[in-house]
Amino acid sequence: MKAQVKVAAVIPARGGSKGVPRKNLRLAAGKSLLLRAIEHCLESKFVSHVIVSSDDPEALLVAARQGVEALERPDILSSDDAKSIDVVYHALSETSAGPFDYVVLVQPTSPLRRALDIDECAKICIESHADSCVSVVRADQSPHLMYEKSPDNFLSPFIESDSPVFRRQDLPSLYLANGAVYFARCDWLARQNGFVSKDTVAYEMPKWRSIDIDDESDLTMAELLLSFESNS
Repeated sequence: MKAQVKVAAVIPARGGSKGVPRKNLRLAAGKSLLLRAIEHCLESKFVSHVIVSSDDPEALLVAARQGVEALERPDILSSDDAKSIDVVYHALSETSAGPFDYVVLVQPTSPLRRALDIDECAKICIESHADSCVSVVRADQSPHLMYEKSPDNFLSPFIESDSPVFRRQDLPSLYLANGAVYFARCDWLARQNGFVSKDTVAYEMPKWRSIDIDDESDLTMAELLLSFESNS
Protein backbone atom coordinates (compact mmCIF):
# COMPACT_ATOMS: atom_id res chain seq x y z
CA MET A 1 0.00 0.00 0.00
CA LYS A 2 1.39 3.40 -0.99
CA ALA A 3 1.88 6.16 1.57
CA GLN A 4 -0.49 9.13 1.72
CA VAL A 5 2.12 11.71 0.72
CA LYS A 6 2.70 12.21 -3.01
CA VAL A 7 6.29 11.39 -3.99
CA ALA A 8 7.91 11.69 -7.40
CA ALA A 9 10.96 9.60 -8.19
CA VAL A 10 13.36 11.06 -10.75
CA ILE A 11 15.83 8.67 -12.40
CA PRO A 12 18.58 10.43 -14.40
CA ALA A 13 19.76 8.27 -17.29
CA ARG A 14 21.67 10.28 -19.87
CA GLY A 15 23.25 8.41 -22.75
CA GLY A 16 26.80 9.72 -22.47
CA SER A 17 29.35 8.32 -20.04
CA LYS A 18 33.14 8.34 -20.25
CA GLY A 19 34.13 5.82 -17.56
CA VAL A 20 31.61 3.18 -18.64
CA PRO A 21 30.10 3.78 -22.13
CA ARG A 22 26.29 3.89 -22.07
CA LYS A 23 26.55 3.05 -18.40
CA ASN A 24 22.87 3.21 -17.47
CA LEU A 25 22.00 0.48 -19.98
CA ARG A 26 24.84 -1.86 -19.00
CA LEU A 27 23.84 -5.17 -17.44
CA ALA A 28 24.62 -6.17 -13.88
CA ALA A 29 23.60 -9.75 -13.04
CA GLY A 30 21.19 -9.90 -15.97
CA LYS A 31 19.44 -6.53 -15.62
CA SER A 32 20.40 -3.07 -16.80
CA LEU A 33 21.29 -0.50 -14.16
CA LEU A 34 18.36 1.61 -15.36
CA LEU A 35 15.86 -1.25 -15.09
CA ARG A 36 17.03 -1.98 -11.54
CA ALA A 37 16.49 1.66 -10.55
CA ILE A 38 12.99 1.65 -12.07
CA GLU A 39 12.10 -1.54 -10.21
CA HIS A 40 13.35 -0.10 -6.91
CA CYS A 41 11.05 2.89 -7.39
CA LEU A 42 8.04 0.80 -8.41
CA GLU A 43 8.51 -1.45 -5.38
CA SER A 44 8.70 1.51 -2.99
CA LYS A 45 5.76 2.09 -0.64
CA PHE A 46 6.25 5.85 -0.92
CA VAL A 47 6.89 6.55 -4.60
CA SER A 48 3.68 7.45 -6.43
CA HIS A 49 5.13 8.47 -9.81
CA VAL A 50 8.37 7.57 -11.61
CA ILE A 51 10.08 9.80 -14.17
CA VAL A 52 13.05 8.64 -16.24
CA SER A 53 14.91 11.66 -17.62
CA SER A 54 17.14 10.87 -20.58
CA ASP A 55 18.49 11.98 -23.94
CA ASP A 56 18.92 8.32 -24.97
CA PRO A 57 16.03 6.83 -27.04
CA GLU A 58 16.81 3.33 -25.78
CA ALA A 59 16.65 4.44 -22.13
CA LEU A 60 13.33 6.18 -22.81
CA LEU A 61 12.06 2.98 -24.42
CA VAL A 62 13.03 0.98 -21.31
CA ALA A 63 11.06 3.45 -19.20
CA ALA A 64 7.99 3.29 -21.43
CA ARG A 65 8.01 -0.51 -21.39
CA GLN A 66 7.94 -0.43 -17.59
CA GLY A 67 4.95 1.90 -17.62
CA VAL A 68 6.75 4.91 -16.13
CA GLU A 69 7.08 8.42 -17.51
CA ALA A 70 9.78 8.76 -20.16
CA LEU A 71 10.90 12.38 -20.26
CA GLU A 72 13.26 13.53 -23.00
CA ARG A 73 15.70 16.03 -21.56
CA PRO A 74 17.17 18.98 -23.48
CA ASP A 75 20.76 19.00 -24.71
CA ILE A 76 21.79 21.52 -22.06
CA LEU A 77 20.99 18.91 -19.40
CA SER A 78 22.78 16.09 -21.23
CA SER A 79 26.36 17.33 -21.11
CA ASP A 80 29.16 16.17 -18.80
CA ASP A 81 28.70 19.40 -16.83
CA ALA A 82 24.96 19.01 -16.26
CA LYS A 83 23.94 18.82 -12.60
CA SER A 84 21.55 16.24 -11.21
CA ILE A 85 19.65 18.91 -9.29
CA ASP A 86 18.86 20.71 -12.56
CA VAL A 87 17.60 17.44 -14.03
CA VAL A 88 15.29 17.12 -11.02
CA TYR A 89 14.01 20.69 -11.42
CA HIS A 90 13.35 20.06 -15.12
CA ALA A 91 11.50 16.80 -14.45
CA LEU A 92 9.25 18.37 -11.81
CA SER A 93 8.47 21.34 -14.04
CA GLU A 94 7.69 19.23 -17.14
CA THR A 95 5.63 16.38 -15.71
CA SER A 96 1.86 16.69 -15.75
CA ALA A 97 1.48 14.28 -12.84
CA GLY A 98 2.26 16.83 -10.11
CA PRO A 99 2.22 18.66 -7.85
CA PHE A 100 4.18 16.49 -5.43
CA ASP A 101 4.93 16.74 -1.71
CA TYR A 102 8.36 15.12 -2.00
CA VAL A 103 10.85 14.11 -4.66
CA VAL A 104 13.47 11.37 -4.53
CA LEU A 105 16.49 11.23 -6.82
CA VAL A 106 17.32 7.59 -7.62
CA GLN A 107 20.51 7.14 -9.63
CA PRO A 108 20.94 3.94 -11.70
CA THR A 109 24.62 3.81 -10.66
CA SER A 110 23.68 2.37 -7.24
CA PRO A 111 22.42 -1.09 -8.25
CA LEU A 112 22.63 -2.58 -4.74
CA ARG A 113 20.22 -0.03 -3.33
CA ARG A 114 16.81 -1.51 -2.53
CA ALA A 115 13.25 -0.19 -2.42
CA LEU A 116 13.62 -0.51 1.34
CA ASP A 117 16.36 2.12 1.28
CA ILE A 118 14.09 4.58 -0.52
CA ASP A 119 11.35 3.90 2.02
CA GLU A 120 13.63 4.27 5.03
CA CYS A 121 14.92 7.61 3.72
CA ALA A 122 11.33 8.74 3.23
CA LYS A 123 10.27 7.64 6.72
CA ILE A 124 13.22 9.32 8.41
CA CYS A 125 12.64 12.56 6.52
CA ILE A 126 8.89 12.69 7.07
CA GLU A 127 8.83 11.52 10.70
CA SER A 128 11.65 13.85 11.76
CA HIS A 129 10.04 16.80 9.91
CA ALA A 130 13.35 17.34 8.12
CA ASP A 131 13.73 19.09 4.80
CA SER A 132 15.74 16.29 3.22
CA CYS A 133 17.31 12.90 3.88
CA VAL A 134 20.37 11.51 2.11
CA SER A 135 21.78 7.98 2.15
CA VAL A 136 25.32 7.79 3.51
CA VAL A 137 28.07 5.27 4.18
CA ARG A 138 30.70 5.44 6.88
CA ALA A 139 34.01 6.68 5.47
CA ASP A 140 36.90 4.21 5.39
CA GLN A 141 39.58 6.84 5.78
CA SER A 142 39.77 9.95 7.93
CA PRO A 143 41.29 13.27 6.83
CA HIS A 144 42.80 13.41 10.32
CA LEU A 145 45.24 10.72 9.18
CA MET A 146 46.00 12.29 5.80
CA TYR A 147 48.95 14.42 4.74
CA GLU A 148 49.75 16.87 2.01
CA LYS A 149 53.05 16.47 0.17
CA SER A 150 55.02 19.56 -0.74
CA PRO A 151 56.85 19.93 -4.08
CA ASP A 152 60.11 19.11 -2.26
CA ASN A 153 58.55 15.92 -0.83
CA PHE A 154 57.88 16.98 2.79
CA LEU A 155 54.68 15.91 4.55
CA SER A 156 52.33 18.15 6.51
CA PRO A 157 49.05 17.16 8.19
CA PHE A 158 45.99 17.87 6.07
CA ILE A 159 44.15 18.89 9.25
CA GLU A 160 46.33 20.91 11.60
CA SER A 161 45.73 20.28 15.30
CA ASP A 162 47.40 21.00 18.62
CA SER A 163 46.41 17.50 19.70
CA PRO A 164 46.93 15.14 16.75
CA VAL A 165 44.95 11.90 16.74
CA PHE A 166 46.99 8.78 16.02
CA ARG A 167 44.70 5.96 17.19
CA ARG A 168 41.94 5.04 14.75
CA GLN A 169 39.50 4.32 17.58
CA ASP A 170 39.83 7.91 18.78
CA LEU A 171 38.84 9.42 15.45
CA PRO A 172 35.40 10.95 14.88
CA SER A 173 32.96 8.95 12.75
CA LEU A 174 32.70 10.52 9.31
CA TYR A 175 30.25 9.77 6.53
CA LEU A 176 30.02 10.14 2.75
CA ALA A 177 26.91 10.53 0.63
CA ASN A 178 26.85 7.22 -1.27
CA GLY A 179 24.69 8.43 -4.17
CA ALA A 180 21.92 5.88 -3.67
CA VAL A 181 18.98 7.97 -2.37
CA TYR A 182 18.32 11.72 -2.16
CA PHE A 183 14.89 12.54 -0.69
CA ALA A 184 13.49 16.04 -0.11
CA ARG A 185 10.43 18.21 0.27
CA CYS A 186 9.62 19.77 -3.09
CA ASP A 187 8.85 23.23 -1.72
CA TRP A 188 12.15 23.29 0.19
CA LEU A 189 14.18 21.93 -2.74
CA ALA A 190 12.84 24.65 -5.02
CA ARG A 191 14.69 27.20 -2.87
CA GLN A 192 17.95 25.24 -2.70
CA ASN A 193 20.82 24.32 -5.00
CA GLY A 194 21.10 20.71 -3.86
CA PHE A 195 19.74 18.06 -1.51
CA VAL A 196 22.12 18.67 1.41
CA SER A 197 21.98 21.51 3.93
CA LYS A 198 22.30 21.92 7.69
CA ASP A 199 18.72 20.64 7.93
CA THR A 200 19.45 17.34 6.16
CA VAL A 201 19.20 14.07 8.06
CA ALA A 202 21.09 10.88 7.23
CA TYR A 203 20.15 7.31 6.44
CA GLU A 204 23.14 5.01 6.82
CA MET A 205 23.61 2.12 4.39
CA PRO A 206 26.14 -0.72 4.68
CA LYS A 207 29.36 -0.43 2.73
CA TRP A 208 28.74 -3.47 0.54
CA ARG A 209 25.48 -2.00 -0.76
CA SER A 210 26.93 1.49 -1.26
CA ILE A 211 28.92 0.74 -4.40
CA ASP A 212 28.59 3.50 -7.02
CA ILE A 213 29.34 2.52 -10.63
CA ASP A 214 32.06 4.80 -11.96
CA ASP A 215 34.25 2.44 -13.96
CA GLU A 216 34.40 -1.13 -15.26
CA SER A 217 35.87 -2.51 -12.03
CA ASP A 218 32.88 -1.12 -10.09
CA LEU A 219 30.53 -2.86 -12.51
CA THR A 220 32.38 -6.16 -12.06
CA MET A 221 32.19 -5.84 -8.28
CA ALA A 222 28.48 -5.00 -8.44
CA GLU A 223 27.83 -8.13 -10.51
CA LEU A 224 29.60 -10.28 -7.94
CA LEU A 225 27.69 -8.73 -5.04
CA LEU A 226 24.35 -8.97 -6.81
CA SER A 227 24.98 -12.63 -7.63
CA PHE A 228 25.93 -13.31 -4.01
CA GLU A 229 22.79 -11.48 -2.82
CA SER A 230 20.47 -13.46 -5.11
CA ASN A 231 22.02 -16.78 -4.04
CA SER A 232 22.00 -16.09 -0.29
